[in-house]
Amino acid sequence: MTAVTRTATWHAGEDDLSDAIARFTNVYATVVVDQLRAVPDATLRSLAEAIAATVARDRSTIYVFGNGGSHAISRHLEHELRSSFTDSCGVRVNCGIDYHSGQHGAVSAGFDAVFETVLRAERATPADLVIFISGSGDSDNLLSAAGHCRRLGIPTISLAGFDGGRITARRLTDLPVVIPVHDQQMSEDVIQALLRVAVECARRCHAGVATGLAGHRDEYATSLAASFERLQAHAPALDRLSRDVCRAFIGERSVFLLAPEGGPLSISAEHTAHNFNWDAVFEVRRPPSRRIHSTPTTCDYSGIGNDRLVPGIVSCQQLAAACPGDLLLLYAREPGAPAIRNTAMAAGAAGMTVYQLAGDRGGSPVPERDTICLGSADPGLLGDVGQATGHVLGRVIRLRLKQRLDGDAMAISEPVGYLVEGDLAQRRLIDVIRTL
Repeated sequence: MTAVTRTATWHAGEDDLSDAIARFTNVYATVVVDQLRAVPDATLRSLAEAIAATVARDRSTIYVFGNGGSHAISRHLEHELRSSFTDSCGVRVNCGIDYHSGQHGAVSAGFDAVFETVLRAERATPADLVIFISGSGDSDNLLSAAGHCRRLGIPTISLAGFDGGRITARRLTDLPVVIPVHDQQMSEDVIQALLRVAVECARRCHAGVATGLAGHRDEYATSLAASFERLQAHAPALDRLSRDVCRAFIGERSVFLLAPEGGPLSISAEHTAHNFNWDAVFEVRRPPSRRIHSTPTTCDYSGIGNDRLVPGIVSCQQLAAACPGDLLLLYAREPGAPAIRNTAMAAGAAGMTVYQLAGDRGGSPVPERDTICLGSADPGLLGDVGQATGHVLGRVIRLRLKQRLDGDAMAISEPVGYLVEGDLAQRRLIDVIRTL
């Protein structure tokens, strides 16, 4: 199969969707924040205590498994667990598979067995904990691994959206958590925020301070709502960014999503690249070709970063392939940091269009009109809102492409309804492939 090549240009007079984006962001934020607050206190405590109990066991391992966007959430959880516990405890964290081992396992034993293979190879025991993350709750490789855990008595947690899927219906895990939102992206964002809260609560339980857990959840939900409100105020910048991404796709230009400071924002940048590459063209009948670049490979990072210790050098090296007219979405916790400034300078030298998703505006090398400022220095919160921003942008880009390439009058006349009801669910990947 080959992607359709296009030579069409994007007209500057395309619809201004700023108002629709602002209203959709408000709807999206309300669902995510309300669902986070609605998680029962007992469920939050059970999550925290399960993690804390595993941490307390010497040489135990917490395994975190997910596919696609859920894999990105597992990476966020892995980062949070390592930051919170591994310096002071013996717990190990295993985030499932990388491409190399995953592809090898899929070719050898089938993709359905990739996570079970990890558990067998690592000799997981009842002293460990396995956490399954799935928007649908129906991923066969998670079901297989959960069945393996059930047979061996390994403690398990599952987090799923919609109605919980088969992993919940079959009672395959000890603690099934269902986020009753019939929307893939919204459920993912609730799950990610809940897990970030759960790790902090687990840290408190481990330290012997097991009170006020629900209060911490409510505080985080309030902070999340405030950042979403700031995001909503940047609807004009999101509108321009979505339009420029579509121009890049149709004009066969490259789109870079880079987070030179690493951490949660880097994971969110990679997740957004996934959204742009797949979700943004979901149900577009003749999708444009896409050139998307994000997180560097481990080989590139360790080789370039180890050889030349210059802030942002790896991101700058990635931009060596950029051409005038390409687009950069720069993720920055501290916009004035040397790594950010060096990357922005490299993009400017290449003649790129640059947008920035930032924690604040201090020392920003990117013009204010093209900076989406979330007003927070908390890495985890920025990672969560960064991921949600990618979900919002993915839908807006898809709407624009359907307007432009498919002449979708419904999308033009009812943009907010289209965005809210445009659930991608689990079938998105197969449908996208069929349209190529």
